[in-house]
Amino acid sequence: MENKILTGYPSIDKPWLKHYRSDINYSQPPQMSAYEYLKHMNSGNLDKTAIKFLGNTTTYSEMFNKIDEVAEALCAIGIGEGDVVVISLPALPEE
Repeated sequence: MENKILTGYPSIDKPWLKHYRSDINYSQPPQMSAYEYLKHMNSGNLDKTAIKFLGNTTTYSEMFNKIDEVAEALCAIGIGEGDVVVISLPALPEE
């Protein structure tokens, strides 16, 4: 943060950026959804563990299948691209 007048708003001042390299600070995020990025980055890990919780494990393949099932179910009830869906979940993975 080179000689910049601070506004006092973290979302504007971004004081955490001083802890990262400049090439990371100003790099552009991937032009894909979080799901697409996760799937792309783990395409070679489909048989590896994605989630481990209370002795239960889920592979990347199983996780992507579950995500796709939920997406299909939402489409089946008429929810489409651009619609807003609020989901309230407990802080526990599905068993």
